[in-house]
Amino acid sequence: MLVDWFERAGKGHFTGEEALARWDEWAHKRPRDYQALINPGAVDTIRELPRRGVRVALASSSPMDSIEEVLDACGLSDAFEYVVSGEQFKESKPEPDIYLHALDLLGLPAVRCCCVEDSVPGITAGKRAGLTVIAKREERFGFSQDAADKIIDQLPELLELS
Repeated sequence: MLVDWFERAGKGHFTGEEALARWDEWAHKRPRDYQALINPGAVDTIRELPRRGVRVALASSSPMDSIEEVLDACGLSDAFEYVVSGEQFKESKPEPDIYLHALDLLGLPAVRCCCVEDSVPGITAGKRAGLTVIAKREERFGFSQDAADKIIDQLPELLELS
């Protein structure tokens, strides 16, 4: 994904390792306040779902160390039964492998589960895995979320669906 992004941005062509090194160098100089960036109501919603009997796993294309950093900063390190990283697979989203693995870990069939996504690759991966896909509306980047089964504006809306 980074290789493609650098090319589209006109920054040149890099191997995966080179692109990751450039990204890491850039990101290291720019610490992020993840609590300020998290969607409103996300922490409370993620905490409430298991209380309502909803099993929750996280399947992110991000590297595991980044996932753990964000979860830690937002007080969510213990909020998910399983945390799965795209780096664990040969190909990540839009391939469904990450979701299929999460379903296997949970021991649940896709027809009893949903995923929450905001990107086209994520929506595609969820659909390919046989999940009901709920998209968190994202209008900043100009891509379509029409392939999702439902689009919500705020994460607490999930509680109305469960």
